[in-house]
Amino acid sequence: MESRLHGVAHWARVHRYGQQLARRMGLHPQLRECVAVFAWTHDLARFDDSGGREHALAGARYLDKVVPAAFPHLSPSQIKLIRAAIYYHSHGCAADEARHQGWFGEVRGEEIIKAIGCCWDADRLDLLRLGIEPDPNRMSTAYWDELLPLARRLNKVTLRAPVR
Repeated sequence: MESRLHGVAHWARVHRYGQQLARRMGLHPQLRECVAVFAWTHDLARFDDSGGREHALAGARYLDKVVPAAFPHLSPSQIKLIRAAIYYHSHGCAADEARHQGWFGEVRGEEIIKAIGCCWDADRLDLLRLGIEPDPNRMSTAYWDELLPLARRLNKVTLRAPVR
């Protein structure tokens, strides 16, 4: 049974946000492809809608089983980027902070970190489907807020009037 919260509809929205962010950021086509693969694979190991990081850790390991058949054209460096983005996507911090904490190991380079941040922001924009506003302190790109209106529309979220 497909998850109502983490299934194909979620992945499609993450893909859409990710590609729009990547274009705004001017990411190289190979990095945009990494963002796309992340969108469709980041929840591969999610078997229920409960919280937690286990699905991310397992998903990064599971990626190696999926890539040869589904994405044989990806380079080893692209796979490393996608694996790192999946592994840490549920940890809740921005990509620059994660880099400073040494999370990415052998995955290095400003553009690579930007691509990982793009992946994470695309996923976090879709928190609106759960009624959760993205936390600006946990976002990685300079463009995520430009996509908030789209994310609200796709998730049928209306802004409430402030309480007085």
